[in-house]
Amino acid sequence: MPQRLKYAIYIFKSGEVIGPFTKKELREAIHSGNISWDDWAWHKELSEWKPVHALIPIIHVARCGKEIGQFEEERDILSGLRDGSLLMDDYYWCEGMSEWKQLCTLEISKAALATTAQKDALKAAGLPFNELTTKPQVSALFSAGKDGPATAKQLALLGYLGQPVTETISKQEAADRIDAIVGNSDGKDKFGDWNDDKLILFPDLFADEIAALKKGCFAEYNAFRAEGPKSPDLPKVSWDQAIRIFTYLDATRPGWMKPRTATFLDHFLPCVEAKIHLSPTHSLTAGSYPPASPKYSSRASLAPAQSHSSPAASTATARKRRKSEFLGKGALVQLLGIVLFFVVAPFAGGLVAFILALILFVIGSSMSSSWICGACGNKLSDKNVKVCPTCRSTFTR
Repeated sequence: MPQRLKYAIYIFKSGEVIGPFTKKELREAIHSGNISWDDWAWHKELSEWKPVHALIPIIHVARCGKEIGQFEEERDILSGLRDGSLLMDDYYWCEGMSEWKQLCTLEISKAALATTAQKDALKAAGLPFNELTTKPQVSALFSAGKDGPATAKQLALLGYLGQPVTETISKQEAADRIDAIVGNSDGKDKFGDWNDDKLILFPDLFADEIAALKKGCFAEYNAFRAEGPKSPDLPKVSWDQAIRIFTYLDATRPGWMKPRTATFLDHFLPCVEAKIHLSPTHSLTAGSYPPASPKYSSRASLAPAQSHSSPAASTATARKRRKSEFLGKGALVQLLGIVLFFVVAPFAGGLVAFILALILFVIGSSMSSSWICGACGNKLSDKNVKVCPTCRSTFTR
């Protein structure tokens, strides 16, 4: 039986029609010289004959206004991006396009972009990158900088880990020493506090992360306020007013950003309730610290300032509750039980089918239910957790 071709391409050459060809066969014929790019081609979806180069167009790639290559397949473009010979901001054009476009606009080019983990590594190393940085560029950045001097962030981390350093230490040496320290149990425990402590100890070095943390805290307040019933009396706070609160916290509680998960409930929200955001700037000095409002009994009350290594403990208590959700695999098991109970059992299954249907429904209900905090409604990832990660209430059972 002859092969059915999606595009049975015929070629008109030297007064006769030859074919059919697949696109792959046509390219091979062009490379062998049997067919020219300027010969005429046709397939059933075309209303007229067209030049071969219009059916399988050449992709032209240019950089700085000069053509640097021609490619037959988008896969070849991806290979070039992966090996570093092509860049995301290079331009491409092929027949039928009205203008040149950057390679980053090609859907296939996304496979060459640096991963989130690679970008995090570049950020930690203080190396430049953007949303168009590719995987080979990541490798090149690390390779080019390994013999250069260690970054300020690397030196800060080594000092935090108690390691003596000199100004002549290279990036590679610093990275190797950090890896070695974090690899042992003592260093790993110490490194666990780094992400919180670095914001307190080195605010200038990590000003971008501090700014992001404050914006996240402000966004969390707006989301909490939008919940309605839980927070009916909370006022609308502008970003300028939020900055006033952050200024107050920086002045009165230098360690308020540790732990990060407590910044909103333990610090920002009490300041809103105390109307710190309405206070004139000159009055934002270290004095009395606003206590937690009794209206939000699920939230830990603010104790005197804690040390950086030990966050304040929660004094509020709450119970864990089950919440049923008709979701996931549990929902499918429940649905199977319902069908068995109402459809199969009455006609063919008898008592055994009824019992089996009830068992399936109970199992499905258990699989679909989740544990939530009775105080704030937060969904708990582990039913055995002792403290709510959102409101920090201690569970009584």
